[in-house]
Amino acid sequence: MEVIQDTLPQTIGVIGVRKEIIPIVESMAVEEVRRIGPTRCHRGTMGGRPVVAGEIGIGKVNAAAAVQALVDHYAPSHLFFTGSAGSLSPDLNVGDLVIADAVAAHDLGACRSSGFTPTGHMILDEQGREYYVRRLCAPADLVGLAHRAAEGLSWPPSADGETPRVRVGAIVTGDQVILSAEKKDWLTQTFGALAVEMEGAAFAQVADANNVPWLVIRSVSDHADQQLEFAYELWLDYADDVQSPQAQLGRLRDRLAYAASDPKAVLRARQMLSNLRQAAANAARLTEAVIQEL
Repeated sequence: MEVIQDTLPQTIGVIGVRKEIIPIVESMAVEEVRRIGPTRCHRGTMGGRPVVAGEIGIGKVNAAAAVQALVDHYAPSHLFFTGSAGSLSPDLNVGDLVIADAVAAHDLGACRSSGFTPTGHMILDEQGREYYVRRLCAPADLVGLAHRAAEGLSWPPSADGETPRVRVGAIVTGDQVILSAEKKDWLTQTFGALAVEMEGAAFAQVADANNVPWLVIRSVSDHADQQLEFAYELWLDYADDVQSPQAQLGRLRDRLAYAASDPKAVLRARQMLSNLRQAAANAARLTEAVIQEL
């Protein structure tokens, strides 16, 4: 298998979901773009440092595949995940940042009639023996480096006049968009986490398995409750849907009917997109600062 280690010594890998990786890519001098499995890899430099940015779809499978692709083809010395998250803490608002000192998967476990019990990750050691971990801890030196880098940044004030706050703490991951106050309360009580997202724990698990130091940096885009509730799934285009004109017209009617039944939904959707852009930019800015300090 091709590994571009000789031409790119000490390459830094950064992974992010689709539009959330754009600020990283825009800050790079990109020399090559190639697809490896489900990951679009942008190879180049950032401030003179060799960097490869992995652009992925949402979810844990895409994140895990991206880590392995970057490890196998670019041999990164460090791996970062950057992007948005939902806040689980009343102290964190849109644009604030969380540096994850630990990550956990909230949707791995046993589902019984009495409820759901999280079990954490099952991992195989070198002899094939299994063991479990409830959470994966980030390297303390990287967490400290990120916190110091954040303190050294001059953040412009947001629309409400506040500058982003930076917290260090746990982040939880699951293949679910959380828009429920009840689910948010359960995540907070069960895991004591500051934020929730959809990739970090899988990213960390594969990076850890490959002995590559990793760090997850997220910025808040929402409060993980119904404040920005929007039936976004109606706007998803599925390749396996019937593509006849009649079927496409039916999907358009469903979207228009939803918008007519809840006129403010479109405004909430626009607000969410604006929040996502702000969060992506803040997380990317801190990630870039950490890379320059390595």
